[in-house]
Amino acid sequence: MVRLALVLVAASLAGSGAGAARTTTAIVLNGTATLNAFDVTKACKWDNTKTALDIGCTVYGAYAGLPGPAGAGYGWVWNLPENAIGVTTGYGSERGTLVLNFAKLGAVSLSLSGKQKPVGKQTTAHAKVLTTGTWTMTKGTSSLAGEHGKGTYTYTVVRMGSATVFSLASIVLAGSIVRAPAPA
Repeated sequence: MVRLALVLVAASLAGSGAGAARTTTAIVLNGTATLNAFDVTKACKWDNTKTALDIGCTVYGAYAGLPGPAGAGYGWVWNLPENAIGVTTGYGSERGTLVLNFAKLGAVSLSLSGKQKPVGKQTTAHAKVLTTGTWTMTKGTSSLAGEHGKGTYTYTVVRMGSATVFSLASIVLAGSIVRAPAPA
């Protein structure tokens, strides 16, 4: 009987001890953050440097997709190159922070970095711009604290019938957050 007990204890230690393989799990982040319409003259700050026009904005909305619904907030800076007389010469880069609050699961901060490109004909009353790039998880709270992740994103903004109001703003995310294994 004692021998059986020792065998069972040894087997349980071998399965959960220091030499046991620890598995990681991933939380799929696959969905769309739909942001509220915004007016760049009210929701954004503008700054001219000698080589670029920087436009920084913060807009809020909601996320739908995996791992579940969340509140969303995105703060970003568009960096548009300028020529010697201060006229923008095209589309540029985007850097931002997207915060998703999944309530009980916790919140994540994602650092986004991408390049802009126009879609279709651009006019003073209509424009569609896509930013494509990558995201990296920079912080998590609650059950997501200490986790890490990465993926891709596409940010779409559309102006229809206005020179300053973007009536559509959405960020499509694909990637995963890796959950570290629980200590043995």
